[in-house]
Order: sequence, then structure tokens, then C-alpha cells
Amino acid sequence: MTGLSHAMISWTIAQGGGDKLRDRRIITWMGILPDADAIAYVIGAIPNLDIDEGYVFFVSVHHRYTHGLVMLLAAALFAAVFARRKLRTALLTGIVVIGHLLCDLVASGPEFPIYPFWPFDKWICQTSIPWTVSWSIPVQEWPNLLAGFVLLVAAFGMGRRIGRTPLEAISLKMDEELLRQLP
Repeated sequence: MTGLSHAMISWTIAQGGGDKLRDRRIITWMGILPDADAIAYVIGAIPNLDIDEGYVFFVSVHHRYTHGLVMLLAAALFAAVFARRKLRTALLTGIVVIGHLLCDLVASGPEFPIYPFWPFDKWICQTSIPWTVSWSIPVQEWPNLLAGFVLLVAAFGMGRRIGRTPLEAISLKMDEELLRQLP
């Protein structure tokens, strides 16, 4: 699933976090955080400035280290430490991380499995156990792109109704300006 789709889903769920902007931002960003491993694309391309090498490295690590129980626990702990409403924010953070993993399971294509129990499965079974489904939709396919568009429109429609948009996760000034521009 695309990062934009993850962001729109996370922001929508974050609205259950209440009136504390800090808590909504934590929930939204923690829902996107599992895709931090996408930096592997850039790192892999740097040595020889070869985008193909970047892709090969990216494929070898994407979803492996940041799409599982360790990320879930780290994100929930971060939320519990830094949020104003600690329990609610930690629970919603757990929901968005699990949602991220499930969305990637069904909407990233079978070539990008997730490893939900890494590193524990490796310690117990001496191997990382990938999870995938044969019918998972590759990211670049039209259903994923359509889902991203629908989620974007729905989030901004909701934002117009409640008086804040997904841009609040980045900048209140940008959020206010967008709200002024929305019909």
C-alpha cells in the first residue's frame, strides 16, 4: 500500500485520539513509521549512484525489520511516553501499526511479504517466517491507486466537516490555509 494511503488511514484513526494535537500527530506518524525502511532504496543506490542497485537493496529489506511486533511495541511505547492521553494514544497507535501491517499484507504484492515476528521467529526457528497472500495486490496496480485516491478524498472531506485536515500532522498553518481553500 502506498505511504499516502497509510497516512490517510492513520490520520482518520487518529481523530479518535481526541482534542490533543500532539496525540493525533503521534498516532498519525506512528502509522506511517513502519515504512521508514523505504530509505533502503536511497541507501542502496548511493554507493554507485545506481537506482537498480537501490531497488535490489530495498527489496531485500523492505517489510523485514519494521513491519512486525518490534515496531508495534516501539511505537506504542513511544506514544505512551510522549502523549498527553497516554493509554488512549498508545492503543490507537497499536491499532494504526497493526492496520499498516494488514494493509501491506494485502496491498503490497506477494513479492513484499511482511515478517511480523522478526526477530523472535529467527531466534526460535532459526529463520524469519514471511507472511504473504497470493492474492495480494501490487502497489502500482490500479486498485491500490484508486484506494489511495478514495482515502485522500475521504480524509479531506472528513477534514472539511470537522475543521482540520491531514495536514495538521505537518503544519497547523498549512492545515488552516487548506481549510480556507476547500469549497
